[in-house]
Amino acid sequence: MAEKNVEKARKHEVEPENEKSKKQPLAMLYLFKILYENTDENHGLTAQNIIDLLKADGIILQRQAVVRYMNLLGDEEFSNQFGVGIELPGRGSRDGYRMSERPFDIAELKMLADAVASARFINENTAGKLMEKLGNLASKEQNKELKRNVFVEGRVKTQSDNVTNSVDWIHKAIASKKKITFDYCEYDITKKLQKRGETRECTPYALVWSDDRYYLVANHPKYGIANYRVDRMKKVRLLEDKNADPIPKEYQKFNGKVSAFNTSKYLKTTFSMFSGTDGEVKLRFDKKLVGVVLDKFGYETRIIPDGKDHFKVNVEVRSEHPEAFFGWLFKFGTDAEILAPADLKQKYSEMLQSVLDSNNSSK
Repeated sequence: MAEKNVEKARKHEVEPENEKSKKQPLAMLYLFKILYENTDENHGLTAQNIIDLLKADGIILQRQAVVRYMNLLGDEEFSNQFGVGIELPGRGSRDGYRMSERPFDIAELKMLADAVASARFINENTAGKLMEKLGNLASKEQNKELKRNVFVEGRVKTQSDNVTNSVDWIHKAIASKKKITFDYCEYDITKKLQKRGETRECTPYALVWSDDRYYLVANHPKYGIANYRVDRMKKVRLLEDKNADPIPKEYQKFNGKVSAFNTSKYLKTTFSMFSGTDGEVKLRFDKKLVGVVLDKFGYETRIIPDGKDHFKVNVEVRSEHPEAFFGWLFKFGTDAEILAPADLKQKYSEMLQSVLDSNNSSK
């Protein structure tokens, strides 16, 4: 079918006065561009609309030629190869030619655009550029809708402008199994990022989006497996001459014979990306929190009934720095408690008492 339509298109002769036009041989590309920019499932163009838009681009086609080219673009084989769907008059419920299917529909683009606008690790300038590129994947009318539904201004964003390049270098290092170096920074009282400590040399294992931030999980010879906020990393460089350190056995998973970092297992033991060693923690919850616990620790977590209204779990928690874990647990009030280990339970009690004392003393 496609070959037959190509042959039909080749038979069309350009009028003599237009033969010198450099754009004329690109008529098919311009047709596709017009459909891409001006039509969607709710907005179509007539043959005359298309003729007028082509003319504005310096291309003259007769109606018969437009119909032939459009039949070729609407062929199923073309649609399958280019990931779009061209709807022709008479084939659908609406009049006119339209691009009714795209790689991303408007609902998916809204979701991606909102993620870009909400992500704190992307600064406002970069977010604006990404939003513009996402808009180019939609029709002009859809792009208006996209802009009305997503706003970047006013959201808390990082001030760092090097996140995109840093992420690129990290991905390259992980793929090539090489080490990286970078300066890790903190904000000072003047709100400027200042280098903290020495330049770090690490083996990158994974990039993780957690608590609306982008983190690098990396192995440092001094700190072990640690987490670094990407928006606070500067001067990220790939070390071509230094191979990555092996992945610790407790975080290895295998794709065939190839070892990879088990990000899922790592995240289940990590709260707010604090570093530290793992330890088993026994917790008790009200039964209404089963879904919350499974969301956090995974659906393979064993739920142990404890009476009619409660259940217990034994989970691995990165609790060497337990503040973030305590903060997560505190959200559930008396519906959650630590059963063991005793020292962690004691630390939690002391923290709660300290908060209570601090608030009482400020009256």
